[in-house]
Amino acid sequence: MTTRTFRLLAALLVLAALAHASLFAFLCDDAYISFRYARNLTEGHGLVFNVGERVEGYTNFLWTLQLAGLWAWTGIGPETTAIPLGFGSALVALAALAALASTSPWGGRPAVLLALLFAAVHRSIAVWTTSGLEQRQVTALELVAIGLVWRGATRRDRVTLAVASGVMGLALLSRPEPLLLAPCAAAWLLWEGRTRGRPVWDGLLDALAVGIPALVVALGQLAFRLEYYGVPLPNTYYAKGRDLWISGGLAYFAQAALEHGWWLLVPLAVFGALQRLHRNDGLHVLSLVVVAPRLLYLLKNGGDHFEYRALDLVFFLLIPAAVDGLLALRALFGPAAALVTACTVLAYTNVVPVLHYSQTRELDPDTTHLAYSDPLSFRAIPLVLLPGAHSIVLHWDLLRNWSAAHFIAARQVEHAAFCRTQLAKYGGYTRVDRATFPKGLVSWRGSMGVVPFVTPDVTWIDELGLTDATVARMPIDPGITRRSAHAARQRKVLDAYLRTRRNVYVGRAGRTASEALDEGRMVVGLADDVWMAVTVYGRPRDRFPDQPIFSTRPQSDPTIQLLLDGRIWHGTSAVAEEPFALAEGEALGVWLGGRNSDRAVVIQGDTRIEVDNPDDRRTFRLVRLPGTGRTTLQALDGRPVSGLRLRDGGPGPG
Repeated sequence: MTTRTFRLLAALLVLAALAHASLFAFLCDDAYISFRYARNLTEGHGLVFNVGERVEGYTNFLWTLQLAGLWAWTGIGPETTAIPLGFGSALVALAALAALASTSPWGGRPAVLLALLFAAVHRSIAVWTTSGLEQRQVTALELVAIGLVWRGATRRDRVTLAVASGVMGLALLSRPEPLLLAPCAAAWLLWEGRTRGRPVWDGLLDALAVGIPALVVALGQLAFRLEYYGVPLPNTYYAKGRDLWISGGLAYFAQAALEHGWWLLVPLAVFGALQRLHRNDGLHVLSLVVVAPRLLYLLKNGGDHFEYRALDLVFFLLIPAAVDGLLALRALFGPAAALVTACTVLAYTNVVPVLHYSQTRELDPDTTHLAYSDPLSFRAIPLVLLPGAHSIVLHWDLLRNWSAAHFIAARQVEHAAFCRTQLAKYGGYTRVDRATFPKGLVSWRGSMGVVPFVTPDVTWIDELGLTDATVARMPIDPGITRRSAHAARQRKVLDAYLRTRRNVYVGRAGRTASEALDEGRMVVGLADDVWMAVTVYGRPRDRFPDQPIFSTRPQSDPTIQLLLDGRIWHGTSAVAEEPFALAEGEALGVWLGGRNSDRAVVIQGDTRIEVDNPDDRRTFRLVRLPGTGRTTLQALDGRPVSGLRLRDGGPGPG
């Protein structure tokens, strides 16, 4: 193979990997937590989620700084820059993977092409190229560091080992997991030195070279955390369940093994690692030493909420070992054996991913819980004709159902759909002038992400405790079924805390007041086309002194209120001075209750309908009477409607 042909094929495989990743390009709700930290840092409030509250609710310090720096430098927000950063990190990760594969003793160029081929078709590698999270960048840094450690060990170059340690420090600043990368590499260097017959002190010097720079970074981060946040660990550590959950971890690993063909890939990788060991080369031993602690942690902690994100480095490191296994097979048994093995592994590692993608690529965002495969329809996929594929899919589907119920390994399509849904519901707040947004609001949610980002001037209390230090340290409810890494706080304790802080519940944004009323009984006008549904604790005017407030709740004496065209009509018994400007099919809210309200009538043209069920908040819709050319009001809940009339009151704010 000529150099030109090799480079062309390698470039095509890299493009294929990026094209595969583009099929899954998405932002997840959790990414917006870091986006909000980046916003506050850019605006001069510091690395905080809520202004004035120093809580480390992120686990990606370096990633957040990059997003904030780009925002300050270019004026482009992180929701735009995060995905290109992910693709840029993917190029680094693929280059590092190719560099590891090129060290194969059975031929560097074939190993590089095979490694890039395996990476290009791997679903999980494609998925975590984007998401708005830091995962692809962290994996790229770890792969670079591992490659430098191996190179420094084989060349006995401590400068290279020190550079590798510095890269490990950057990875640690991006995620907590690389904390053990330097100690694991140091242990491997000691073992490597002994197997080669080097003096103990020589191995110790190598271990110090790879450990000291990373240690300096770790101590610096610890000092910053203690000084800025006052605690030694990220707040997320305190918020997550820390008890054993082996059953969740086993389900997580079993699902990954079935989906990505570990029952074929792992034996092939072990074979490749053993063959390199016979040649006195411990590269794949280094990979095992590095990933073993995080695999044990995942098993203990019940896996991860995201679809195999925590296994990202494992997937990458399995590839060079499996490629060495294939090339060793070729050397021992001929090209045909290696070709058949490669095709078999590639086929079985893509049965579930291809099936799942074909069934969920157009998933309804409101039915994300159905994002696992339907075993009744998988026969349409040619790959399931492989022997045993039927059983693999059925068992994977059973595991997926269990995992979905426990919020383990939630699929990419679920995260993408949830984020789109949140943006559709709350994205209207981005059109509101920050200067007119109500100040001093405190609200609460069970998921921190899109909503706090698009409402930057609201103080948000996180019911899971990820961004709230008080909630993070609350006792766990022992009677709740565990879901993901989070355990529910004791409800009474949480409610008591919320009562001391909350003053408004912020609902989704409506384009009109009547649309916002679908979310709550009180709405606040923030802009001409942005109405916020709220539940206010205390006097509404204290919270929204400058905004129009409409409500379907009775205020003082009026016993009838009707929201119509963004105005409140109210009165004890009244007829409107002007016709109701209601389009067919438009919804409106009605409150009937209070004193002297036992009957009311709506007069619309020559249509008269009586209401005989007062003391009830109802939602009605204007509908056309068949064959009459007239319209009438119909209750959306299906109960009979008699009518309402307004007189004396006229329009006015609630």
